[in-house]
Amino acid sequence: MPVDKQVLLRYQVLNKCFRNRYRDYTIDDLVDECNKALRRMDKPDVSKRTIQNDIDIPGYCHGADFDEINGNDYSLVPSKYIKFDAQDNQEDYATRMKQLQAELSEVMKEEADSRDRLMALFDELGYKIELV
Repeated sequence: MPVDKQVLLRYQVLNKCFRNRYRDYTIDDLVDECNKALRRMDKPDVSKRTIQNDIDIPGYCHGADFDEINGNDYSLVPSKYIKFDAQDNQEDYATRMKQLQAELSEVMKEEADSRDRLMALFDELGYKIELV
């Protein structure tokens, strides 16, 4: 996936296009929409390949062209296009859960201390906060 300063803007434009139920966008339309948005911000245009790379996120989504769909007998089953890579990291869940429990406990203690200090401050100002 490309990493540059305009990637967020391109993702926002692509998201807007994909959410539009009233129009079917071709890859060329998507490139045009992204380039329009980039030009409004005085940024350089992007290529069709850049937009294709933005759309293709391994293990999540893939922008298939008509030739690829034809090659898969017009099947739109995601597993024909998206390769799932099982990432079993062999993590000990019991140990990890104990770590998360300790971290969450610390965060909750800090939150309680912060709440108590804030309530004391308001009380000093004459605006006591009553918890219901």
